[in-house]
Amino acid sequence: MDRINKWGLLNSLIEIVNNESSDDPHAILAQYFLKNFDRIGRLNVYDLAEECYTSRASIRRFCKSLGYENFVDIKNEFEEYIKESSHYYRNCTDSENYMQLLSSQIYEMTQQINRNIGLQIEEIVTVIHQSKQIVFLVSDIYTRQCTEFQKEMILSGKMTYVVNQQYINANILKQLSAEDLFITISVGGFFAKETLKLVEDLPACKMLLTSNGNEKFRESYDKVFYMSGEEDGRNRSVYHMFGIEYCLEIIYLEYYKRFLK
Repeated sequence: MDRINKWGLLNSLIEIVNNESSDDPHAILAQYFLKNFDRIGRLNVYDLAEECYTSRASIRRFCKSLGYENFVDIKNEFEEYIKESSHYYRNCTDSENYMQLLSSQIYEMTQQINRNIGLQIEEIVTVIHQSKQIVFLVSDIYTRQCTEFQKEMILSGKMTYVVNQQYINANILKQLSAEDLFITISVGGFFAKETLKLVEDLPACKMLLTSNGNEKFRESYDKVFYMSGEEDGRNRSVYHMFGIEYCLEIIYLEYYKRFLK
């Protein structure tokens, strides 16, 4: 399975345990994965079936409901999660004063974003204001930040949608017109690259918020706004963790100042 939606599996499992009854078969399996992620690599489908009191066929159906062919695919995904997460936190805590290091990195990030996005923020909010509606296309890792922005925009009278996991079949994308604004969020550029074919034929005004300088993005998007020019998407950084939240906050503040105050 292509890892277009990084962290999509983890988010799906958390959503199941948060919303389903604890005795629901899917909730039992989801909870097992979350509690035992650190030893998933050593388990096989027989272990899982025995410990969860279920059948291999039920496990396979559960995996397919999450978008994976089988248990092996989910095992491989969890191994990638552990690698990516540990890389970011190991780098932070290698410093004796990790709090000072993190605050310094966040400060440098905000200054870089202010220099890059700040110079174009009037253009961004003007396009937002002129659009009939806004549609975000994001991987799961940025859904929360975009949903908060969505709430503020809706309360400000601008209908806004957030499309993530089910973007291939999202009806709202099929209904876009030239009066609408379409925004892709992809800090490292991987998600933007994998969804280029989907984006190219959309009739809306298309914006991309990224830190990846891939020239193909300029060919497919009307506007490309760079948070920085240094992220390649291979590993998490402060831009992945905090950059989108900061960008969307200053964009909304500027929108509020210009059109709502």
